Amino acid sequence: MPLPGMIPLSKTGYPVEADLTDHASDTADQTTYSFASQSFGVAADNRHVVVCVGGLAGAGARSVSSMTIGGVAATEVVEIALNAVACAIYIANVPTGTTGTVSVTFNASMVRAAIAVYRVVFIGSAVAHDTATNVGDPASVNIDVPAGGVGIGFSINTNITSVTWSGLTEDIDVDPAENFTYTSAHREFYAEQLNRPVSVDSVSAGVNNHLVVASLGP
Repeated sequence: MPLPGMIPLSKTGYPVEADLTDHASDTADQTTYSFASQSFGVAADNRHVVVCVGGLAGAGARSVSSMTIGGVAATEVVEIALNAVACAIYIANVPTGTTGTVSVTFNASMVRAAIAVYRVVFIGSAVAHDTATNVGDPASVNIDVPAGGVGIGFSINTNITSVTWSGLTEDIDVDPAENFTYTSAHREFYAEQLNRPVSVDSVSAGVNNHLVVASLGP
């Protein structure tokens, strides 16, 4: 039985820890993007690497087909695929190495792609506690996060514009090329969160943000 005031963590015994370790983009027309020398942070047996990815095509339905992280096949956590835009979160247990290649394959050729890399430790399962997606200006969702867990969000839009987050703490906001901005955010929570509002809003009006959010528990 936990002492008064302590989180009753059922599996790992520790709250989840998450940190952004790297991010990158590529504006070449490709189906498979290989982002080399990405930092995964300090190696650990219980280290999972979470990679958020977004891609934009000129036209046609697009989605993420597969991903490897440091040579390890990653599992999809959540994805939103709408018309020529795909936005997703993937996860893999990568216990060794401090850097590696993140390889992302889409179902067809894209014109832009970007990733955000997170080192996550002390999760009880690689299966998300909760996930949510939305497209809008702003894009808004509600997400449950268990006590001692973490929420991670990622968004892309088809404009050059800065964004503001609520509900999670912004980590990056990058516009590497014309008609393409990517951004990510996360937050660790001591107390359980039920239907926590999370949103991302473009400073420029009328810009659709494609948002994916996932929570992981201890």
